[in-house]
Amino acid sequence: MLKTSSEASSNQEDATVSLCSPRILSYFDKGTDADCHVHLSSGEGAVVELSLTLPHDGPEIEPAYLNELATVSAWLIGELSEEEALLATRLQRDGWYVRQFANLDDALAFWAGSKNRLEPALVMATEQKEMSPHMLSEVRRAWSPQCRVIYGVHDESSGVGPQAAPGIEIRKVPFSPADLREIKELAATLEATRNRASQRERRDDSRTMPTALVVDDNLINRILAAEMLHVLGFESDMAENGREAVEYFERYRPDVVLMDVDMPVMDGMEATERIRRYEAHDGGMCTPVPIIATTARDEPDISKACEAIGMTAFVPKPLMMAQLAAALPHPDVPAMASTRLETDGFGPIEVDSAALWGAQTERSRRHFSIGHELMPLEIIHALAEIKQAAAQVHGELGLLEAAKADAVAAAAARVAAGEFDAQFPLVVWQTGSGTQTNMNVNEVIASIASLSLGGGLGAARCVHPNDDVNLGQSSNDVFPTAMHVAAVRQSRILLAALTRLRSALQAKEQAFADLIKIGRTHLQDATPMTFGQEFGGYDAQLAIAEAAVRSALPAVHALAIGGTAVGTGLNTHPEFGERVAARLAQRLGEPFTVASNLFAALAGHEPLVGLHSALKMLAIALNKIANDIRLMASGPRAGLGELHLPANEPGSSIMPGKVNPTQIEALTMVCAQVMGHDVAIGIAASQGQLELNVYKPLIAHNVLHSLRLLSDVMASLTEHCIGGIEVNAEHAQWLLAQSLMLVTALTPHIGYDRAATIAKHALKAGLPLRNAALEVGGITGAEYDAWVDPRRMLKPGIVP
Repeated sequence: MLKTSSEASSNQEDATVSLCSPRILSYFDKGTDADCHVHLSSGEGAVVELSLTLPHDGPEIEPAYLNELATVSAWLIGELSEEEALLATRLQRDGWYVRQFANLDDALAFWAGSKNRLEPALVMATEQKEMSPHMLSEVRRAWSPQCRVIYGVHDESSGVGPQAAPGIEIRKVPFSPADLREIKELAATLEATRNRASQRERRDDSRTMPTALVVDDNLINRILAAEMLHVLGFESDMAENGREAVEYFERYRPDVVLMDVDMPVMDGMEATERIRRYEAHDGGMCTPVPIIATTARDEPDISKACEAIGMTAFVPKPLMMAQLAAALPHPDVPAMASTRLETDGFGPIEVDSAALWGAQTERSRRHFSIGHELMPLEIIHALAEIKQAAAQVHGELGLLEAAKADAVAAAAARVAAGEFDAQFPLVVWQTGSGTQTNMNVNEVIASIASLSLGGGLGAARCVHPNDDVNLGQSSNDVFPTAMHVAAVRQSRILLAALTRLRSALQAKEQAFADLIKIGRTHLQDATPMTFGQEFGGYDAQLAIAEAAVRSALPAVHALAIGGTAVGTGLNTHPEFGERVAARLAQRLGEPFTVASNLFAALAGHEPLVGLHSALKMLAIALNKIANDIRLMASGPRAGLGELHLPANEPGSSIMPGKVNPTQIEALTMVCAQVMGHDVAIGIAASQGQLELNVYKPLIAHNVLHSLRLLSDVMASLTEHCIGGIEVNAEHAQWLLAQSLMLVTALTPHIGYDRAATIAKHALKAGLPLRNAALEVGGITGAEYDAWVDPRRMLKPGIVP
């Protein structure tokens, strides 16, 4: 909003003006001196102002710039409510030249001193002691009949009426949403009749945008929703409660309503019911307006309740662009502009209008269409955690304005929570430093923060992705820091899944403690053991792997943050790294520290190599366990058949009744993938040149993929396999009785050679081992029964 006063119009070398929409900068010369300032109001709202110093040689500053803007003028006299200020911002977004004056004298001084005499198309004035409707009516005579002048009074019983002020509309303030819609529509009609054809064409897009009514008692929520809707092709009006929404609906029919369910003055439920009744009384001549419910309440039946009263869709809070876009009735409304221009050092580039990313992300998206492996969301969320901590630290150090620091931190927190996951389209196969993904995160956070501060996207973005979000950082230290943060956090998930799997195996160890089976070595019969001992061995193998993972984590807790480009820490505060690490440690509950040598932290990835070596060990142990269970469960009649696995799904498309060990097969495939990842990680980690390893995305992808796969497969194995395993005790006992290796118990009594003779005779003659022993001779039945007792062969010692 262009702010000025009588002093600003006096003859001076420069005039300083402020605009609250940064988009207007694109119309001015590149040499214009611009500076962005953020001012927070005493309430919830925020105003972003750009101060421009415009050189001129007198009071007339309009022609050189306003003719280029191709705009009509609106004057706002007196103090504005928040809603009126938002109307002014929306008018300016549509190309209006909006001036705010403290009082009528300032406005008249400007009018008298302006050579251009750009008369206003709309004047909105609020009641003041020094300005009566009659005074305003006298001034109004100097303007064309098309000029619309509105005088707002706080009390309708003041006696001020239209007859006392010819040509002036008297309205009660603050204006209702319906009043603001009417003011804007009539003023827009006036604009269309007064502008040149070329000027009208410039603003045709905004005139064809469908209208959305945003109903929410929180101003920030209204602004954010309106900005999202603008990106999605809707022009928004706002109401702060259900009563205002109903009043608006009685005068105007929006294309869609975004209705907060919970409001103190007539909640969204009641407002929706009244709107539906109003539509019904209209004779059913029109299709009901889509009403989208929004709420932060996490209740399972809330969406059903909204649907029952006539709401057409439900979007939970906090609002996500993708969910809101999916809920909007796009087929029934005019098409939105598909792209906007974003700019970086290589110049302008078109970006999808619904995207929150900027030019650098878009270039990477186009230039690296390689494979389908997107950068892991764990990395995105970790980067956002770092950006949040960085903004907070820079705010503390006074290196970033408080308002910007808070906005960036809040935006980063929303990204870290997964609210904007759809805004990260880049693949793993990009620059080896991860710079493009770092910029993707910077640009999205900058856009979200800009919207929260009242700015926009593209040229209207008032938060810079490099100067503000990436302040004091380099991709070379931030990306490896994110790799470590993500790996540590995912390791906790893996360790939890491993703990549950070990608990399930320990439960089977106890349950199967007394069930004896024949042991096997070289896949041949061996001496007896229990199923409990078998499963206890599996748990012990996993304990070793778990210890390896835990011992690898301390090195991963050391972060590269603060090293910037090559490890020297250039362009960052000396305390930045330590403070960021401390914040991450406190918020995420991990003992993060700054690496003792930042050069090594950028140039090499030994901590992640060590961690993945432990994961490979875990995969090796799991693969062995999987194969054992698969063998023992083979059959059911032509295999070992000692175990019954849960029958979860049909196993064959052609053989009826067949059930396969599918959980085991999934596990072994995961183990093979993890072992393959380890080879690639070893190669990638060995390829660092000088100050930087440039295989970071591959290493990050493989480490996180292994962690995720192992976590998921262990959870799946525990739930769908281990817990349901049963022993086929009768068949296991029969196999035990048929085994020839029970003869081992005879060796201390009759010697190795005589025992071997008995075993060979039993095999050749097809006899049970006891019968073969009696036929060979030298042993009685009583001796055999005393010495060959499987239960006495389960622990160290010689059977007497």
